[in-house]
Amino acid sequence: YILVLGFSGYVVDSNYSDMTFANASKYSPIIFTEPEDKPIKISYLYKDKDNMLTYYIFWKDEYHPDHVIDSLYRFFRTFYFGSSVDIERIKIRFYENNTPELLIFETVNHEVVELLIINKTYAQFKNGSIVKCLRDYHPILYIVTWNHMFGLKPISGKSYIENNFTNIEKLTLEEYVAFKMFRRSRISLQFLMDLLSLFLLPVVLLVTFENIKRCLK
Repeated sequence: YILVLGFSGYVVDSNYSDMTFANASKYSPIIFTEPEDKPIKISYLYKDKDNMLTYYIFWKDEYHPDHVIDSLYRFFRTFYFGSSVDIERIKIRFYENNTPELLIFETVNHEVVELLIINKTYAQFKNGSIVKCLRDYHPILYIVTWNHMFGLKPISGKSYIENNFTNIEKLTLEEYVAFKMFRRSRISLQFLMDLLSLFLLPVVLLVTFENIKRCLK
């Protein structure tokens, strides 16, 4: 457990693990991104209690297509997370014999996708359909949204480059705290946008009130 205090986003948190996973590079994701939007680093955490390996992929930032929303959203993320860095997670759960069992990631609208890993090449959806999404157990994923959600197929018309990761280090406790991973793992984009709306409401009301006063003069 680590202790995080008050408004900085710290609580008693059992999600951090100091365990080393020797085969982190063996299962690291292969991520296809646009050329100008490459990840800047990747780290991992491993929890033997859950047999869960989590990869944290870091981007310098994320860019909403609407300029106004983009500026407000960046300000809010910096305020709430302490940084505008975007961090997305890909999880692999293992069987007791340490062979991969499940691939877990978030796709459009933060929908969680869980795929049963059949072998080093194929995985299976819950409905039984099979998809080729692994390369020697490395998940193959495409960035399909502005906020770095993952997909199994590229977006038509977009240019992609392949990003492979060989130098994968364990996420340090200092990074876990500095990037407020506790907050990132428990909220959705919709929650952030709702919170942002509440944050801006007093400003909107004040501007409206001043405009009304000006009109009444």
